[in-house]
Order: sequence, then structure tokens, then C-alpha cells
Amino acid sequence: MFFEGRIPEKLFGFGAIAWITLFFTLAAHAFTTELPADLPVQVEADSLVYDRDRDVLVATGRVVVRYGEIEVLAEKVVVERSTSVVHAEGGVRVDSPEGVLFADRARIDLEQEVGELKGAALRSRRLQYSLWGSSMEKFAGQRYRIVNGRFTTCNCEEGRQSWSIAANDLEVTVEGYGVARGATFNILDFPVLYLPRIAFPVQRERQSGFLMPRFGASNQRGFQTVIPFYWAIDPSREATFGFDLETGARIGALAEYRYRSSLDDRGTLAFSYFNEFLRGDRVRGSKTVPQDRWSVSSAVDHRLGKTLQLYADGNLISDDQFFREMNTYSFERGRTVYLRTLPYTTSRVGGIYVFPRSLLALDATYFQDLTDPLESRTVHTTPRLWWTGQVPLQTWLLADWSAGWTQFERSQGPAGARLLAQPRVVASIPLSPWGYGLVSAKFWQSAYALHRTQPLSATGEARSLPATSHREQIEVRVEAGSMLQRVYEFPYWGMDRLKHTIEPVAQYYYVPSVRQEELPFFDALDRVNHRNVLAYGVVSRLLGRFPSPSSHQAGGSRAGTTRELARVSLLQAYDVSRVVPPVTQRLTESHLSDLDIWGTVNPSRSLSFRFAGTLDTQAAEFSSTNVGVFVEDPRQLDSAVGKRLATRTSMGVAYRLLANNVLQQIDANFVLRLTDWAGVSYATRYNVPAKRFLENYVGLRLVSRCDCWSVDLAVSNRPNPNETEARLQVTLVGLSSTRQTTRVAAAP
Repeated sequence: MFFEGRIPEKLFGFGAIAWITLFFTLAAHAFTTELPADLPVQVEADSLVYDRDRDVLVATGRVVVRYGEIEVLAEKVVVERSTSVVHAEGGVRVDSPEGVLFADRARIDLEQEVGELKGAALRSRRLQYSLWGSSMEKFAGQRYRIVNGRFTTCNCEEGRQSWSIAANDLEVTVEGYGVARGATFNILDFPVLYLPRIAFPVQRERQSGFLMPRFGASNQRGFQTVIPFYWAIDPSREATFGFDLETGARIGALAEYRYRSSLDDRGTLAFSYFNEFLRGDRVRGSKTVPQDRWSVSSAVDHRLGKTLQLYADGNLISDDQFFREMNTYSFERGRTVYLRTLPYTTSRVGGIYVFPRSLLALDATYFQDLTDPLESRTVHTTPRLWWTGQVPLQTWLLADWSAGWTQFERSQGPAGARLLAQPRVVASIPLSPWGYGLVSAKFWQSAYALHRTQPLSATGEARSLPATSHREQIEVRVEAGSMLQRVYEFPYWGMDRLKHTIEPVAQYYYVPSVRQEELPFFDALDRVNHRNVLAYGVVSRLLGRFPSPSSHQAGGSRAGTTRELARVSLLQAYDVSRVVPPVTQRLTESHLSDLDIWGTVNPSRSLSFRFAGTLDTQAAEFSSTNVGVFVEDPRQLDSAVGKRLATRTSMGVAYRLLANNVLQQIDANFVLRLTDWAGVSYATRYNVPAKRFLENYVGLRLVSRCDCWSVDLAVSNRPNPNETEARLQVTLVGLSSTRQTTRVAAAP
């Protein structure tokens, strides 16, 4: 939904300055590691001089001082053994499990956990930040003061940092509050934002605060900004609120609540409201856009013990055009296209109780049709009770069943209840060693009780359905298959063996003819047409084994990974009792169905071809086709930078066709990684018969060489609605990111 990229687990309060607290918390760890009271100070050096009268040890030349998990390195160190105070100078380095600290000079009281450092720099190993200060002083109780301090999450070894936050004077109390005086936000060490004085909370855990805003502009919405605020309720609950302003269309408010009380109990509830009072023209084609628009969504999964699961998943929106016109739910193109092209939404609430070999389900489903203006015809199930399970009778014989009662409701047309039972028996046929066989018989029993029998007015039929009706039907399936395979030695292209399989399969499906005109039509289970069909086909696969040099099997042969290199399947059916209606323009009739062809070729991990189509063998013409190719730069498959930035060079093109010009469309997606810090992308959908683009999308991603920031800029154009839009998202990695996913801690 809106807060697709949420915030990291370590988020700090008001504005960017509040994040300073994270770094001082880690600095505290460098001096506050719990140590045994009697643990001695260990010193190694080129030269050691001990002053017995003062109980002082002076070490010079490559000095190493160890105290528990803390290690101090310097050119010269003076150790006061009676007080555990260390004076170090000359390339001082302090190592701890949390990070490493550098200083010109340092005075550290290892026992009292206080210290003073000059020319200090701190780098966290765990949270990936860097901190500098001309002087740093730690007081008792984890209270700090830093003069001329600066921090950043950019851990560049050379050159100026991409961004940093600096302050003349900082006073920080961990688990309390901090005060910054004379603070600035810097880009390449140049201050761009000045904050004379600010107080902020200092917490180690997730902290409430504002996230980075999102900006955009379009010819339909005007200028847009989305400002999110994060609320850390407790370790297992959190919420995000947002304000949306679109100067040419609307203002809006968004909220999302997330919880995770255990590994199996989690949920998300989201709400949004928009007011279209800024819109000049609310007439869109033949529809009037409502002034008040809203959405409600949920994804809740709750388990009670090991046997009961409760869930509530769904989307409710105020109008059919909501997802087409709102862009606050995702910055990623794929998610945006999915929402904009939804034909309907589904909202379901219910529960499942699991028995040893069966389950009982109770749910209710609400469908919202986004394409049919007569939504009163949409059928909803309120509720549905379903019981399914199986019982093994013999090693070769299995019985299973499905039985359910469903209440169907809608505003217009027949409505009422259906009772459906489907017991089945499945027997395996002993065809080994050359193949397998199955025979199954299913009995259908349907009974209906309607409280409204009037037909749909759109059908033009005046005859009403009977209030009660029933149907009895049987379904028989016989299936047989086999697998022929051979393994070849193939020491080429990184492989050592090649496996080829041929897998023929045949199935006979029989359903006798039963009159069903008097039955209501709620879903696909209400019509089981007469079938006397023989289906047959073959699947062939090619698999390669790629040996691993580091592992060996018995006998000296090398083990490795196996990957499918190619697969092709051909499937067709022959309907004995009826002529199959043609999809193409052929004039001859036939009992043969179209030939389903599906194939894939994967010569490498970075290159794949896909083909799926249905061939009218009588007319020698494809009634549907889907062809695609995808290629990716193999040099970047294992690149950590490429994975982090999602800018691996790649290309994908697909062509889709439905007969009679129902659909001819080209989908393309290109990503080009220019450098380690820049990448561009282009995506399009093109309608071939209409000779027009359905969408064009261009994106630019800039990232830090030091993995501390990213900038995403996207420009898109689409005709429905006719809109050109630009969007900007800035991310400071590790601090405030609306593109990362929050992982809420599970409460004990």
C-alpha cells in the first residue's frame, strides 16, 4: 500500500538531527562493555617502564592494551594501574565489538567508564556510521558532550562525504534527550540547512519521527508532496501516517498500522481519505469523480494454537477509478501497474480449523467489480462453510471429499444458498516399471434454495428460476503417463552431465449430460458441462549438472548444482461428443482442440527465452501467442552492489497476441547500469493494432559509492488518464527510508 518502503528498525526522532543519537549510543559501547571486577590490564609494547612509587606503567612503541573486549593501540600509553586510567597518544585506536575509535590523544577510565578524547573519529561496525569531533567527553551514566561534531552513514575511505550532519556543541544522554547547538546538514561538506538549536529524543530502539518526503509533479495533479510520520508504539506494534498534497487535484491523509505479536501472528491495516476540492474538472469521460474518496485494506493472519487460523485480507475503495488516479501506494512501476489494471478487488475474512486429515473453513467474500458499471450484479459469498479431507482405504486406494454450504447475495438477480458435496475415490493402476496410472470417480450433488428468483435484467430473460432445485452428476478421469530418460557425459560449457527426458501423458475425462438450465449460475461450480474428451501430450526436458570443485562424491565424481536448460510441452484434446468452436477465422469444424505449446530455454543464468501459444492445427494459425526473452549482465549477478541498488543491466521483451486482433501488445523493460553509482531504466507497453503507447516510463537511479544514499527520479506518461508525471524519492540509507520494510519485533 502507501507506505511500501517503510522505515528501518533503528529510526530516530524529529528530523535528521535526531539521528545523531544513534552514533553516540554506539560510542558508549566502546567504553561500557561489562567486565569482571578483577580482570587485569594486559600491556604489550616495544618498551615498558614501570614506576613502582606511582604504580604507573609507561609503554612506548607499538603499544597494545587489552581490558576485556576493549583493545587500545597507540604509540605511547601511560597506564595508572591503581585507577585503571589509560592515557594514550599518537595514532590512538580503540577497538570494541561495536566499533572502532580513532583519536590523537585519549584519556580513558576503563573502570568508571568515562573518558576524554581529542581529534576523535568513531566508526560503527554494526550500524555502519562514522562520527568525528575535535573533542569528545563521556560522563558517568552514558552522558556525552562533543565539540565540533559531525556524523554520516557514508563510510567512504577517501574524499569528501556525500552528506553529513555537523554541530558546534552536542550534549547527549542515552535513553534520554540530546541538545544540538549550531547544527547544519551538509552535502559534500557544504552546509545546505542550518538549525540553530534543537532538542531531540535519544533512544536505542525504534523511534517515532518524520520520514523523508516524496515529491512529484504532473499535468493532472500539479505539484505533489507526501510527508510520512512514523510512530513506534511498542516493540511489536508500529504505525505510519502521511499527508498528501496535490495542488491540482486533492489533499489526503493516509494511515497504516502494523503489528507482529509472534512468529505466526501478524497484520497490517491501512486507511486513506482524499478530498478532490482542488480539482478543476471532476468529469472524467462519462463518469463524475466523487469529491470524497477513500480506501481500506487489511492483511491479517492470526493463529490460535496449531489448529486454528484466522485471517482478514482485502481491499475496499470508494470508486472504480481510485487505483488508476492515486499514486501514493507505490513508487515501483511494477506495483503501480498491478494496482492500475486490477479488474476487481477481493475482500475475505474467515478462519480455518485443521484436523489430522481434514480441515473446516468458514469465510465470507466481498468482490468489488472495477470494470462493470452494474455492480449490483456482482455476487458475494456471505458466508461459505467448507469441509474437505481424505481417508486412505488401501495403499493403492484413496477416498477424499469436499462439502460446503454457501450463501450467495447480490442486489440484482437470483440469490440464495447452495449445498454442494463432492465425494471422490482415486485408485492407482500398477503400471510399473514403465509408468503410472490413476483412475478417479467423483460424484456431484448440488442443492439450491433461492430467496430471490428474478433473472438479471441485462440478460433480457423474463423467466424466473425455481425456488428449489438440485443436480446429480458423476465425473470420471483416467490418467496414464511415463518417463523415458537418458544421462550423457557432457564435459562442455561448465557441465559434466546432461539429462534428457521424454514424458508422455494421456487422460480421458467423462461427464454425462445433465440438464442445468433451471439452476442458478453463481460461480464455475454451478455448470459442469457434458464432456467426453481424450487429452494427450508430451513434455520433454533437458537438464544439466554443473559440478562444484569444492565437493566430491564417492568414487571421485564431483557433485554440483542441477539446472533445467530447456523444456517443451505439447498438449491437445479430442472431444468425442462435440465440435470445438474455432477461435480463428477458419471455416472447417473439428473435434480437435487447439494445440497448446509451451517452451522455455535457459542456456545460462543470465539468458532465458519463453514461448506459450495455442495453435489452430486446422487453419495452421496461432489463436494466442506469448513470446518473451530476458537477458541480464552475467558479470553483475553476484555483485553485492548490483543487488543492493537493483540496477543490474538487464532487458526483457514480451509479445502477446489474441486472435482476431482482440489483443496485440508489446511489453518491454530495459535496465542499464552505467556505473557503480548510476543506472537508468525504461519500460513501455505498446498497443500494436492501435499504434499507440499504453505507457512509457523512464527512471534514473543515482547511488552513493559508499552505500549511504540514493536518489530515484521517474517520469511516466500514460493515456488513461492522459497524464505525464515526474516523481522524486531521496533515501538516506540507514536513517530515513520510505523504501525499506519495517521488521517489527515479535513480543515474547
